[in-house]
Amino acid sequence: MTHANRSQPIKQPAHGSLAVAWRTHIGLVRSINEDRLLVNTDHAIFAVSDGMGGHLRGDIAAQKVVDALAEVTASTDHHQTTEAIRGAIGKANADICKEALGHGVDVRMGATVSVLAVTGNRYCCLWAGDSRIYLLRDKQLSRLTSDHSVTQDLIDRKLITESQRNSHPQSSVITRAIGISSDLDIATTRGDMLPGDRFLICSDGICGILEDDEIREIMLEDTDKPAADHLVEAVINRGARDNLSFILVHNRHT
Repeated sequence: MTHANRSQPIKQPAHGSLAVAWRTHIGLVRSINEDRLLVNTDHAIFAVSDGMGGHLRGDIAAQKVVDALAEVTASTDHHQTTEAIRGAIGKANADICKEALGHGVDVRMGATVSVLAVTGNRYCCLWAGDSRIYLLRDKQLSRLTSDHSVTQDLIDRKLITESQRNSHPQSSVITRAIGISSDLDIATTRGDMLPGDRFLICSDGICGILEDDEIREIMLEDTDKPAADHLVEAVINRGARDNLSFILVHNRHT
């Protein structure tokens, strides 16, 4: 199991037929990396948490999220695993709210989270905020998560288009996060995992820079490590104005 806060790729077999590659990078503008990753290959639980840069101690909030998730022991029962993850996120939310209060009523700490858990041939995604999970299947890329953000709300209401998302003045404003309120709603989606499926869990340092078509082209590469390298290179070449972090999970079962 890896708690990641440095720039380093790995590729290793995990949880039977799964292979994993990950990266986290400070980018070219920020002074600290507030992203944290959890790569738990023993229990096939993978998470990205992005500390909220506009709030104090975002890196601490993100670390509390992955620390809580690291305590989850996956069950052979898919529902039980999902509920254990939900409980861990709830615990992190309470801990972050309590710590923020200890620093004064005006101090806020927060982090996004996106979690992918695999049990047998089933997957589950849980999330709050704008860190995303993508699925590449049969060469087609789909988003398994929907951003909790001002711009996503505007897109859903057909007030702006998808192509206007990243250039919108409120593109970085999220509407849900860990540590902001004691009343936290965690979104969930589930599905069957098929041979060849490839998942990308990423912070907005990736999807806020690259369009989905660009992400798809990189994920179509045959092996995981070059895809990981090229995701980082593509964002760096665009200026990498935020921290960038991701986990690639590939079902190599045939």
